[in-house]
Amino acid sequence: MILRPCQQEAVDEVYEHLRTKDTTPCVVLPTGTGKSLCLARIASDAVTLWGGRVLILAHVKELLEQNADKVRRLCPELNNLGNNLGIMWNNEACPASFRALARPQLRRGIF
Repeated sequence: MILRPCQQEAVDEVYEHLRTKDTTPCVVLPTGTGKSLCLARIASDAVTLWGGRVLILAHVKELLEQNADKVRRLCPELNNLGNNLGIMWNNEACPASFRALARPQLRRGIF
């Protein structure tokens, strides 16, 4: 996946932040500039380069579906993308809503 320069800059800044700081990075991009693409790249790198797992959170179902769809389409190497209930954590990447994480029976195995 080839990112536009502003997207690649955002991803690079996240990685620099993670390397040099103990705080959580936050990416702010205007509407339509490709936040979902940045998320897909970071998720792909976390799994393929560093052997990590990714939990994709969103506060509304539409954003959750949009981000999960982008990751599925742009990152075929993440062939174990879980469902949107937050219960498939043995997968490499798992989209989940905040509501799902509030239910103990649905977050089993995530933490």
